[in-house]
Parts: sequence; C-alpha cells; structure tokens
Amino acid sequence: MSLALRRAELLRDANFIAGAWRAGPDGATLDVTDPATGGLVGRVPDSGAEAARAAVDAAHDAFAGWRRVPAKERARIVRRWNDLVLAHQDDLGALISMEQGKPLAEGRGEVAYAASYIEWFAQEATRANGDVIPAPVPGRHFAAAAQRRAAGVHMDDGLAARLTAGEPGAGIAEVGACDLAQTDDAGPEGARGFQVCGLDREV
Repeated sequence: MSLALRRAELLRDANFIAGAWRAGPDGATLDVTDPATGGLVGRVPDSGAEAARAAVDAAHDAFAGWRRVPAKERARIVRRWNDLVLAHQDDLGALISMEQGKPLAEGRGEVAYAASYIEWFAQEATRANGDVIPAPVPGRHFAAAAQRRAAGVHMDDGLAARLTAGEPGAGIAEVGACDLAQTDDAGPEGARGFQVCGLDREV
C-alpha cells in the first residue's frame, strides 16, 4: 500500500534524543515493511544501550527544569500533544496501516485511542497527588506519587498505537507521534525522546 502523507516529515529514520534527531550509534537499522505487499515503508535505527543511556540522561537533565513548571502549564503542554496527534490522525493512521497491514479506518481509530491516553495524562497533571504508605518496619517512610511515570506511544503485535507507561516500542507511526510531541510547544526538549531497537538488542 502506498499512502501519501500530508506531513512527510512524520516518516522519520532516527531517534529523537535531547532535542535532536540522531541516527543509531553504530548505524544499524531495521526495515519496516508493508505486510500486504512486502514493500519497504521505511527504516528505523536498531539502537542499543548507548542510545538508551543518552535518552535517559537527557530526560534526567530536563527534569530539573520540568519539575518547576506549574501543574496547570504541564497540563496545557501535554494537552497540546494530544491536540497535535488528533490533528494529524489521518497521517499517523496511514503509517499504522502501512506498517501493520491493517485497514486505514482501524489505523485512524488506534491513533484516536492512543490520544485518549495522552489526554488522560494531561488531565491528571493538575492532580499529581501522592500518598504516604505505612512502613513495614519502624523508622522507614514510603511515599507514592501518582505522576512519576513516563508517557510514550508503544507498538505491540495487537495494537499499533497504544500509549503506555515507560515501555519500549518499535514502529514508524510511533516515531511520527514523537515528532509531533517535539513541535509547537509540546514539552521541554530533553524530556521528549524516542528510541527504536530490535528485540535482540540489550538496552
């Protein structure tokens, strides 16, 4: 299947780390093929531990500034990401259709489903409360904060554009969603990142 994208730059062949698109450290790539035709849709980096460490370090550094952003402003920024994903639902749905061999309507539906998770995180940003957990032994204290997880778009075998908490994924539609996240004031640079790797890579 060959579908034209209105926003061609959503089809990326790099990781997004520390505010910049980067090739994998050793130049290795994974082919993304259309299961319906066997044709090449695109290539993504086959990244390893070095790229994973760079992404984690960038996110850690960015958190120093992000933690000082008021909750209401964080909610606005994450909601902006949701709006961008929905605004480009047709393109992201087309990418899912091409890489998964699914009907176009199903690809679009999965984009809307993924966006609903982003919207939920935006709504929860103003309710980032925590609880104190009773200690199992004297002298220790445990606190649980509700919004300490990483939000990201993840591809699995059944659902191509599912938003999860901190799980690795591989797929060009998810890279496109990340591309939207780093544009138009949708979050701090270092806190936005995306890395692709093969199943046999140790990260």
